[in-house]
Amino acid sequence: MNLSTQKNIIGFDYLRAMGCLMVIINHSDGLRVFAVNETISRIFLFYYTSINLIAVPIFFQVSLYLFYVKRDKIKNYFVEKRLSKILILYGFWTCLFMLAKIAVGDFDFYDRFGTFPHILGTIITGAKGLFYFFFSLLVITFLADISIKIKEKFTINLKRWLFYEYLGFVLSCSYLIIVSSISLFNYQYIWTAYDNPLNFIPYIFSSYLIFQRVSTLSQQTSYNRKREINRIIIPLAIAFIVFTILEWKYFYRPDIFIDGIMPLYARLSLVFGSIALVYLFILLPLKPIPLVSLLSSCSLGIYCFHKFLPNFFGIGLNAIAVFLFNYNLSENIALMSSILFVNWLFFSIVLTLLLRKIKFFRFIL
Repeated sequence: MNLSTQKNIIGFDYLRAMGCLMVIINHSDGLRVFAVNETISRIFLFYYTSINLIAVPIFFQVSLYLFYVKRDKIKNYFVEKRLSKILILYGFWTCLFMLAKIAVGDFDFYDRFGTFPHILGTIITGAKGLFYFFFSLLVITFLADISIKIKEKFTINLKRWLFYEYLGFVLSCSYLIIVSSISLFNYQYIWTAYDNPLNFIPYIFSSYLIFQRVSTLSQQTSYNRKREINRIIIPLAIAFIVFTILEWKYFYRPDIFIDGIMPLYARLSLVFGSIALVYLFILLPLKPIPLVSLLSSCSLGIYCFHKFLPNFFGIGLNAIAVFLFNYNLSENIALMSSILFVNWLFFSIVLTLLLRKIKFFRFIL
């Protein structure tokens, strides 16, 4: 079986589709309607606070992997292509988010621009919205490019460079353990905040290691997929399970931390889990499925648009329920959460497809 490092990997379509669904499920609490008893509610709580968080790390892994593919062919790819793309995405969506907040009267200028620390925080967090992702992606992609430039400048051979990459991965994972422990015992949220770019440093190294492994396999006439899964993916999956259990035991502290969970993305489980999934979906001989391809192609639009959208379906169904049955559907929070999930998904896709007909929006969607 041959393997390619090409950028159009079918498995990435599945990962993007899965990732955007997980993001909307999390933000809408779309599974609440199925929590019919305390046991299922507890299972969903575990899913939301542990498993579902893997969506963002997957996006980082895929983005960095594709960066390394392009960077391998174009030396100045970051400056010539990637930098402007991420800056435009960050600038447009962050400004749109702030304008939306101003329009609804939910914007504190001093809180975002009153002092230098506030300004810095606004830049890093994408104005305290979803778009911290683009700033963090910019930081880690820049660092990834710097690392490759160092390799090229000092003509470091691949064997030694892989040692440095593994060392960087171990040190960055150790950093997550240290800051998570500090946060746990000293209640310092800033170092493990979900929008802190330092949480995502391990993905710089893990994505390169995936890229290099795939490059090695692609040079072979055939490879043993089952052996790759047994030797690499299964140990990673075991590490994911072990760290997930440990984090659930020690990090879930509703008596201390906001929403009971601390930290969010500074977790080894997410690092190992996302590596396993990305490498697995590169290896699997998947076929294109129209629905998966649609979700993948609209994944950026789904991520960026969904929280801007009112619950049109919920509003409409509630009006019908009140008119026909004198029943206030909005009081059924669980059902409305599921309706919100469907609403956000549907209208995000529709809006993305419509706006892509305009040249400017094709660049940012």
